[in-house]
Amino acid sequence: MNRIDDTLQALNSMQQTALIGYSIIGDPDREMSRAIVLQMVKNGCDMIELGLPFSDPIALNKDLQKANVRALSHHMKTLTAMQCIKEIRETTAIPLILNVYYNQIFCYGTDKFFCEASSNGVDGIFIGDLPIEHQHEVMESAQKYNIYILSLITPASSKRIKKITDNAQGYLYCAAKEEDLSGFIEALNMETSIPKIITMNKENLLDFKKGKYTEDGIRVEDMIIKEIPRLLETEITLEELGRIIKEISNRVHQ
Repeated sequence: MNRIDDTLQALNSMQQTALIGYSIIGDPDREMSRAIVLQMVKNGCDMIELGLPFSDPIALNKDLQKANVRALSHHMKTLTAMQCIKEIRETTAIPLILNVYYNQIFCYGTDKFFCEASSNGVDGIFIGDLPIEHQHEVMESAQKYNIYILSLITPASSKRIKKITDNAQGYLYCAAKEEDLSGFIEALNMETSIPKIITMNKENLLDFKKGKYTEDGIRVEDMIIKEIPRLLETEITLEELGRIIKEISNRVHQ
């Protein structure tokens, strides 16, 4: 059984929402990146999603683009990132998710990528530019090394929704306009019992109400990314960052 399943089932039994913290591996540098992840673990994140730095990150906001640039400027390539994941795994047992582009897997070698990811403690991989119709390109290696391929689903998925839900592993990333999100998740609940994860920004969490969207987990993409420039300027310390994470964790787990 995958650690993702164990974690979500345990939280569900306690009627708690999962909090997924997000960070780019190597941002702003290797040592600080690991310290930031440890703050996320220490202060209540139930899972950690790690972005693998990429030179051409499409469809990302400026903060995320800058995070990728900072990591790459410190030579954070795939091999080094794998070593960082191993170091993180040695400090925590919570699920670790990789967020990558298919090109990164393909260039590294699919089987080699999944083998190393598994041996270093990765539980799931989200490949943002690999649609369900092409997941067979990686599925054999993913199954071989017990890594879940995570999928995104939106109302625009239309006739593909059943295919996505039937093949979903671990959980589904659900994305829709805020006014449509609750109804969309309710419709998905009729299709599948697999957990549903939504992405919220730090500001949205100030108005967070448990069960508003009947989601199983919340991914907070900007919780760390926007604070890193302040860390670099010594406007805040790692401990203060930890308190920010703890505040969000308390809100999600209320």
